[in-house]
Amino acid sequence: MNRSFAYIYDDFLADTRFERPLAAVEAELSRLGINGRTVRMGMFRDPRDLTSDLVRGGVNTVVVIGNDQTLLHVLWFLAPLGVCIGYIPMAPSHAIADLLRIPKGAAAVDVIGARYIEALDVGMLDGQAFLTEVVIPDGRARLTIGTYALSPVDAGGMAIRNIGSLDQGVSEDARDGQLIAVIQSEGKKTGSWPWAKRAYHETRVPFTAATLAVEKTSCAYIDGRKIPGKTYALEVSPGMLKVITGRLRKK
Repeated sequence: MNRSFAYIYDDFLADTRFERPLAAVEAELSRLGINGRTVRMGMFRDPRDLTSDLVRGGVNTVVVIGNDQTLLHVLWFLAPLGVCIGYIPMAPSHAIADLLRIPKGAAAVDVIGARYIEALDVGMLDGQAFLTEVVIPDGRARLTIGTYALSPVDAGGMAIRNIGSLDQGVSEDARDGQLIAVIQSEGKKTGSWPWAKRAYHETRVPFTAATLAVEKTSCAYIDGRKIPGKTYALEVSPGMLKVITGRLRKK
């Protein structure tokens, strides 16, 4: 057992259909000599406390085994511990793994073993951290950057991206110390026939700090989760997360 590694297992992995793929993961970890102590999210004790104890005992790499929801659930108590974070996706809903260039199941163990570590930026929305993006799907919002205000036109949408888009699979450079505002506005139809689609115009604006105001009839989603409020402060925390990746796509 490698005492510098710890693994956080999601509850759903106790299902019998994950026995064989999980056994394959554990066999690969053992083969590479990076199997370590384990924390199971269903344990009576809070996984945050258990992980903190392990870090005090010498663990410097914590690997999350589960899906995107598992990763997002634990990411924000792991980040302040100063550990390197790994991810082994085991089930559907692993768009973040795709953005991080991490394959599913046992193939991800090679990524962990290679330990290619990226210092990734984190977006902050009123003190709430986000890894992927903030989305206002119907576009009824205004983003103020310094003296400039940006809003979508007509039926467009707005997103504030860090590492990229969960829905569209679009990756961004989360190592440049900036967030990207993506404002999409509806344009003219591509033809005169009734079924013709409309073209969309996309405006991309990098920034480090801004204010986001959402209209009463609209809402915002952070990492795919709906959040309350109508006015938010946005900023970036450069290099806050140390994550093992499969080498992010260069811009």
